[in-house]
Amino acid sequence: MSVFFVDSFDHYNSLGLKYDSIFNVMGGTPMLIQAASAANGLAGFRYQPGFWDCSGAGLGFGPNVAIYKSFQVNLATTTVGFRLRPTLYTSSLNTFYKSHGQFFAFTDGPSRQISLHLVPGGQVAIINGDGTVLGTTTRQLALNIYRFIEFKVTFSATGAWELRFDGINVASGSGITKKTGNLDSANACAFGTYATPGGPGNNTQMSQWDMDDIYIADTNGTVNNSFVGDMAMKMDLPASDDTPLQFTRGGTDTGANFSQVNENPPNGDTTENHSSTVGNIDHFGFPTLVANVIKVASVTMTARKTDGSSRSIRASCKSGATTAASAADLALSTNYFMYQGMFEVDPNTSAAWSVANFNAAKKGYKVAV
Repeated sequence: MSVFFVDSFDHYNSLGLKYDSIFNVMGGTPMLIQAASAANGLAGFRYQPGFWDCSGAGLGFGPNVAIYKSFQVNLATTTVGFRLRPTLYTSSLNTFYKSHGQFFAFTDGPSRQISLHLVPGGQVAIINGDGTVLGTTTRQLALNIYRFIEFKVTFSATGAWELRFDGINVASGSGITKKTGNLDSANACAFGTYATPGGPGNNTQMSQWDMDDIYIADTNGTVNNSFVGDMAMKMDLPASDDTPLQFTRGGTDTGANFSQVNENPPNGDTTENHSSTVGNIDHFGFPTLVANVIKVASVTMTARKTDGSSRSIRASCKSGATTAASAADLALSTNYFMYQGMFEVDPNTSAAWSVANFNAAKKGYKVAV
């Protein structure tokens, strides 16, 4: 595996279905999924907090307003990519790059390792967990224009980092790429303002922006193990049944397995397919994708378990004569959550996906445990 998480925001409307924690100390709705924020597809992520009163003479913690994604593993090096459209720069003129302008952070648990911050002029500052500014871009992120941002970090006291806009290196460096005392790794990331040092800066307007087309990658595997490059996430829903078809329909019976699981957003137990038999698979056909290059096929499954035993699923893909499961068991909880299985190459050829082979392939899910 190299790419292990993607998000188009097109297939759900509740952030808690796909992100492990939602932080919102400000109240209201500073974060939401909406059509107006889409760069591609149906929807995008809107970040719109207002003013934050960080009064007091001493340093404290800034406002936690973020969506948080766990990696489930410690990564010494990782890369994130996403499309970002600033709509309002932070108004702060005092410690602005240490709290209010933050839009992304790699973390070691609840502690920030390194983060990206929009400053009032539209440049991006790179700040480590100690609050040290490692660099600031000369290039700006202009208001109301989407740009594809990629950020790669090796976490260490002698680490390295590189920031790209639309595939161009706009800033890079080496040094302390973590918070002193933390592990030389990241195990999660946050989109928004998270675990930042605050400080005097009363009544400060936080930055606002739209986001779409997220990927996160590690260094494992032979493809997509560094900068993946500018790409759009395309979402499709099951359109037909295929074989095998081994799950049982539950809830309202629509007459076909594919139509039990193709609603957008997901409807929980209203229509579902279920199985307790290890090895059982459902495969589906999907609408034809129009694309030039396919970098990764991600199968997203909204699933839960209904008993007290340990249960896991994997994504399944049938291409030509080959049926393959995604790389790792995905342990289920009793609450619905979105799990992803990745196929970065065609299982039938072990080469990059051709558009024709991708469209011919059947995708679905499998009971793993």
